[in-house]
Amino acid sequence: MNVGDAFDGPVREVLHAGCPVVCCETHEEARLVAAVAAIARELGVPVRTWSLLDAPGVPPAEAVAAELRALREATGPQVLLLADVHPFLDHPAVARAIRAFVAAAPPGRRLILVSPLFRVPPELEHDLVVLSLPLPDPAALAAVAAETLAALKLAPDPAALAAVGDALRGLTLAEARWVVRKAVRSAGGAVPGPAVVLREKGWRFGRAEGMEIVAEEVPLERVGGLDELKRWLDERRLAFSRGARDFGLPPPRGLLLMGVQGCGKSLAAKAIARFWSLPEVRLDLGLIVGHPYPEALLRQAIRIAEAMAPVVLWVDEIEKGFGTEAAGARRLLGGFVTWLQEKREPVFVVATANEVEALPPELPRKGRFDEIFFFDLPNVHERAEIARIHLAARGRDPAKFDLDALARRTDRFSGSELEQVVLSALYAAFSAGRDLQQADLLAAAAETVPLATTYEDRIQALREWARTRARPATLDRRKLDAFQPG
Repeated sequence: MNVGDAFDGPVREVLHAGCPVVCCETHEEARLVAAVAAIARELGVPVRTWSLLDAPGVPPAEAVAAELRALREATGPQVLLLADVHPFLDHPAVARAIRAFVAAAPPGRRLILVSPLFRVPPELEHDLVVLSLPLPDPAALAAVAAETLAALKLAPDPAALAAVGDALRGLTLAEARWVVRKAVRSAGGAVPGPAVVLREKGWRFGRAEGMEIVAEEVPLERVGGLDELKRWLDERRLAFSRGARDFGLPPPRGLLLMGVQGCGKSLAAKAIARFWSLPEVRLDLGLIVGHPYPEALLRQAIRIAEAMAPVVLWVDEIEKGFGTEAAGARRLLGGFVTWLQEKREPVFVVATANEVEALPPELPRKGRFDEIFFFDLPNVHERAEIARIHLAARGRDPAKFDLDALARRTDRFSGSELEQVVLSALYAAFSAGRDLQQADLLAAAAETVPLATTYEDRIQALREWARTRARPATLDRRKLDAFQPG
C-alpha cells in the first residue's frame, strides 16, 4: 500500500459507505482537502470548504451551528469540509446541529471535520467516525526532499535521497520541507546527510506534542553490569532487518524495565536505541495525561511513532501516567494496552517503572511486552565496573585505583550513587589542588548514605514482587563465584 492509499483509503471507505459525519485527525489540512476533492469526483458530488474565516464577526459556535443547519436544509448531494470546529463540539448548539444532521440523514450529503486533535463528547460518540490519518511514508518524504533540494540547485544521488527521506519519518510534508531547508543551511549549502537531518528534525518535535527525540546517544558500554539484559539485546540486534523477516521472525515488541531507583533503567532505555542503530523518541505521559485532549494526543503520538518505525519508543516512569484511578487515565490505559497488543509497525516500546505496586495489572501481562526485567542494586562486580566507567568518562585511568576495595566499601549503593561518589571525590581533589586519589573515593563513599538504607522495606517488597514476575537483568554472580578457584 502506498502512502496515497494509506492516507486517502480510510476516507474513501467511509464516504463510499455513506457515513454522514467523519472526523479526520491530521495536521495536513491541505493534503486532506486535495484527497477529499478527488474522492468527491469519484462520487460525482461537489465539495465545499468552510472555516471560521468565512464568518467574520459572528460568534464561533453560532457560526458553526448555522453552517451545519444550512447543510442539513440544503438540496442535492454535496460534501462539506469543515475546519476549526473541534473546540466547539461540546457547545450545545453545535452538538445538537450535528445530531440533527445525522438524524435527518440527507441523501448524498457528507460532513467532514478536520483538526489535528479531536475530543468527542459522549453525546456524539455514536454519531460520527474518527479517523487518525497517517503521516507520509519515506517515499513521499523523499519526493518532497527532492523537490526542495532541486529548488536549491542540489541534486543528490538516489541513495542519499532515500537516506534523507528515511531520516524525515514522523514529519508532515510541510515540516519535511522546512527541515530539509534548515539542514541544507547547517550542511553549508550541501546535500545534508541523515545525521544532520535527524538533528534538525528534533527542532520540530516540541513538547506540545507529548514527544521529544532523544538526541543523547549512550553506548551500551556505558551501562555497567546488567549482563542478562545485554545478552537478550545482543540476540535481537538484527531483529529489525530484512534477514530476520525472511527467517520468519516478528520484530521485538518491547521491554518493561522495573526496579530500584538509580540502577540504570533510563540509561539502558537510551542505550538500546544506540545498540540497535534505531532512532528513539520519548513519550511524555505526564504531559499527555494533563492535556485537554489526552486520548487524541496519545493517538497522535502513536501515529508519529508508527510513521518513524522502526523506532524505540521510551515511556519513562509509566506508572505515573497510568497508575491512577482517574477515569481519563483508565481510558488512556485501555487505548495504550490495546495498541501494545495489536500493533503491527516495528515500534519497540521500552517502559520504565520504579513503583510496581502502582502499575495497573493489565500492563505487565504477557503479550504486551516481550520481557520484564528487574533492575536490582548492583552486586560487587557491577559496582567495580560502574566506578570504572565513571572514572574513565572523566579522564582518569581506572587501573590506578583499587576499584575492588571501593566496590566492597559501597555495598547497597545504586549506580547513580556510585556516580556521585566519583563526582564528590573529584570535587574534593580539585578543591585540594591535586589529582584524584584512592582516599578521596573511599572518603566520599563513607560520607554517602545510600537510599537502600532508608527504603529497605520498599526495596525488599520490590524484590519479592519481581521474584515470580520478572527476569533479573543481572546474573546471580554468587553462583558463578562458587566455581572460581579459591
